[in-house]
Amino acid sequence: MGGVGLQEHLAEARPGDTLATLSAREGNNWNLNETAVSNALLVGERLSGGQLIKIARREVYAPMKTQPPIPQIGGPIQGPQLPPREAR
Repeated sequence: MGGVGLQEHLAEARPGDTLATLSAREGNNWNLNETAVSNALLVGERLSGGQLIKIARREVYAPMKTQPPIPQIGGPIQGPQLPPREAR
């Protein structure tokens, strides 16, 4: 059984873009305030060409078919072997 969630992406701004124009073009699912806060910007701020902006897109995901193995905890500690006491 899968689900739908928001996945963060980076979008490249074009010269003269605002968060509104970039969001519309890139299919951003965050509102303008969420996008501004996530990028430490003001909502109406003009973006520079090439500026990378964090956005979110809604994506379908599927759970893993099998769980990865869980590492064993405990047991003997493997490390360098010391020579017998009488040989030191």
